[in-house]
Amino acid sequence: MIAGLKRLLGASRIATRTELETFIDRHAAMITNRSVIGYCQVKTRMPLHELTREARFAEAFGKARSESYAAIAADLVVMTEGLLRTATEADLTDGLAALYRDLLARQPLPPHRPAGWSDEAEDLRARLAFARQGPRQRVADIAERSAARVYATMPIHESLRAPDEPSIKANVQFLIVGLYREFERRLDCAALARALAA
Repeated sequence: MIAGLKRLLGASRIATRTELETFIDRHAAMITNRSVIGYCQVKTRMPLHELTREARFAEAFGKARSESYAAIAADLVVMTEGLLRTATEADLTDGLAALYRDLLARQPLPPHRPAGWSDEAEDLRARLAFARQGPRQRVADIAERSAARVYATMPIHESLRAPDEPSIKANVQFLIVGLYREFERRLDCAALARALAA
């Protein structure tokens, strides 16, 4: 009964940097898979293992997944920054940018990025610095970035995916907005702000 109640109430609060990194990683991967794999299977009406037998598709699919993951994780970090403002006035840009670099470093380096993800890390740092200059952004607006990247890198020819652009982008935004309440409920903002500022 107690275990069931815990499941009903949800998982524990996220209070450490490691817990936050794991949380963002898991959700970025989930949204990536639902968006990229889901669309490819619906569009082609073929299972993924059949699609990836074709070398060119497998290469494009790998690129789409890695680029989408990086973009979605960045949006989740920006969303986190907005939530952490409720607990601190400290500038957490360095801590959040370092967390994002570590997230990307944990991923296998994709063949199309032999130089790594330094450009993405710098882009996120600039986004975080810009975000601090104004009010918290709407989550749907934050998610426009990754929605556009998911669409742009989808491993389906542009002529075939173009009619689906609005739905592909809306799906990514919907999934990220849907996560906001869980972020809001589970983040121990005060503890995380201290951890990231340390």
